[in-house]
Amino acid sequence: MRVLLHPHEYAVRPERFTLVRRAALVLAICATAAGWLEARPRSDKTPPRVYVFAAEPRGAATEEEQGRLDSAADLREALRKNRKIVLVTDASEAQVRVEVVGREEREIPGGGFGGSTLTKPIQTIVRMHVTFGQRDGELKGVGQATWGRAAKDAAERLVKWITR
Repeated sequence: MRVLLHPHEYAVRPERFTLVRRAALVLAICATAAGWLEARPRSDKTPPRVYVFAAEPRGAATEEEQGRLDSAADLREALRKNRKIVLVTDASEAQVRVEVVGREEREIPGGGFGGSTLTKPIQTIVRMHVTFGQRDGELKGVGQATWGRAAKDAAERLVKWITR
């Protein structure tokens, strides 16, 4: 049998219930803020210094060598906006050395719907050799139709590789 209580005789008073909810909300906000502060990079830790280059051609640059130089410039431009690293212009100042070792284009098969395409159906790939202290590795960036997109992808992958 259920006993009906008078509105003033709640088992938990409404004002106490709202007080508990407010306290829980404040605790949740504090915990979130503490986690956010812990996840932020510390200001005392300086970001790694990165030097990006392509081997300088001897004499007149071939088309391949000029392409690598252009991709190195595109990669520097994509990395310039990143706050997790610092670009340097001298290799002796760098902790991370990134050499653009090659780039290639691959044709992508067209869709089966027919019609005309506005951009060439190609995939652009920029390949890099990265050295950071004792670690080294081969990375690549992949883009659609332009070298700038491949350089941007390479920059994102490079920063992830450096910060892990």
